[in-house]
Amino acid sequence: MKPLLPTFVDFFAGSGLVTQGVKHACAPVWANDICPRKAAMDTANHGSGHFHPGSIEQVRGTEIPQGEGSVGSASGNPRSSQTSGLRN
Repeated sequence: MKPLLPTFVDFFAGSGLVTQGVKHACAPVWANDICPRKAAMDTANHGSGHFHPGSIEQVRGTEIPQGEGSVGSASGNPRSSQTSGLRN
Protein backbone atom coordinates (compact mmCIF):
# COMPACT_ATOMS: atom_id res chain seq x y z
CA MET A 1 0.00 0.00 0.00
CA LYS A 2 1.33 3.41 -1.02
CA PRO A 3 1.60 5.88 1.90
CA LEU A 4 -0.56 9.00 1.74
CA LEU A 5 1.33 12.11 0.78
CA PRO A 6 0.98 15.46 2.56
CA THR A 7 -1.44 17.76 0.75
CA PHE A 8 -1.35 21.35 -0.45
CA VAL A 9 -3.53 24.06 -1.99
CA ASP A 10 -2.20 25.75 -5.15
CA PHE A 11 -3.40 29.31 -5.80
CA PHE A 12 -2.73 30.64 -9.33
CA ALA A 13 -1.63 27.15 -10.39
CA GLY A 14 -0.99 27.99 -14.01
CA SER A 15 -0.04 24.95 -16.03
CA GLY A 16 0.78 22.83 -12.96
CA LEU A 17 4.54 23.31 -12.70
CA VAL A 18 4.49 23.35 -8.88
CA THR A 19 2.46 20.13 -8.80
CA GLN A 20 4.87 18.57 -11.29
CA GLY A 21 7.87 19.56 -9.20
CA VAL A 22 6.56 18.29 -5.87
CA LYS A 23 4.45 15.30 -6.94
CA HIS A 24 6.94 12.90 -5.38
CA ALA A 25 6.51 14.56 -1.97
CA CYS A 26 2.96 15.96 -1.76
CA ALA A 27 -0.36 16.10 -3.61
CA PRO A 28 -2.71 18.98 -4.49
CA VAL A 29 -6.18 18.95 -2.95
CA TRP A 30 -7.25 22.16 -4.71
CA ALA A 31 -5.79 24.31 -7.47
CA ASN A 32 -7.05 27.35 -9.35
CA ASP A 33 -6.19 29.48 -12.36
CA ILE A 34 -8.16 31.88 -14.53
CA CYS A 35 -6.47 31.00 -17.84
CA PRO A 36 -8.34 28.24 -19.73
CA ARG A 37 -5.22 27.14 -21.65
CA LYS A 38 -3.18 26.73 -18.48
CA ALA A 39 -6.07 24.97 -16.75
CA ALA A 40 -6.29 22.51 -19.66
CA MET A 41 -2.57 21.77 -19.41
CA ASP A 42 -2.71 21.25 -15.63
CA THR A 43 -5.68 18.90 -15.82
CA ALA A 44 -4.20 16.97 -18.77
CA ASN A 45 -1.07 16.28 -16.71
CA HIS A 46 -2.48 15.96 -13.20
CA GLY A 47 -6.19 15.13 -13.51
CA SER A 48 -9.20 17.36 -13.03
CA GLY A 49 -10.39 16.33 -9.57
CA HIS A 50 -8.50 19.06 -7.74
CA PHE A 51 -8.60 21.86 -10.34
CA HIS A 52 -11.16 24.68 -10.20
CA PRO A 53 -10.87 27.04 -13.18
CA GLY A 54 -11.94 30.66 -12.98
CA SER A 55 -11.26 33.86 -11.12
CA ILE A 56 -10.03 33.60 -7.56
CA GLU A 57 -12.32 36.55 -6.83
CA GLN A 58 -15.30 34.20 -7.25
CA VAL A 59 -14.01 31.63 -4.74
CA ARG A 60 -15.22 31.61 -1.17
CA GLY A 61 -12.71 30.52 1.44
CA THR A 62 -15.10 27.86 2.71
CA GLU A 63 -14.98 26.20 -0.75
CA ILE A 64 -11.25 25.48 -0.49
CA PRO A 65 -10.37 22.24 1.26
CA GLN A 66 -7.72 22.38 3.93
CA GLY A 67 -4.25 21.30 2.89
CA GLU A 68 -1.17 20.83 5.00
CA GLY A 69 0.48 23.59 3.01
CA SER A 70 -0.30 26.17 0.37
CA VAL A 71 1.46 27.89 -2.48
CA GLY A 72 0.54 30.97 -4.44
CA SER A 73 2.68 32.35 -7.19
CA ALA A 74 2.33 35.35 -9.44
CA SER A 75 2.87 34.76 -13.10
CA GLY A 76 6.35 35.08 -14.54
CA ASN A 77 4.86 36.87 -17.53
CA PRO A 78 4.96 40.64 -16.90
CA ARG A 79 2.00 41.12 -19.26
CA SER A 80 -0.27 38.59 -17.57
CA SER A 81 -3.56 39.58 -15.97
CA GLN A 82 -2.09 38.84 -12.52
CA THR A 83 0.79 41.29 -12.83
CA SER A 84 -0.45 43.85 -15.33
CA GLY A 85 -0.87 46.58 -12.70
CA LEU A 86 2.52 46.08 -11.04
CA ARG A 87 5.50 48.32 -11.70
CA ASN A 88 9.20 47.67 -11.00
